[in-house]
Amino acid sequence: MSTPSATNVEFMTSCIGEQDPTSQVVTPRELIESCAKL
Repeated sequence: MSTPSATNVEFMTSCIGEQDPTSQVVTPRELIESCAKL
């Protein structure tokens, strides 16, 4: 299995991929909090 860090990166990448980067600008912290709510 992947390491926790790799899994987290993959999760974040997947989450970020579902959002439109041109719709709004968010900070990494806000993005992480948004993803955590999914």
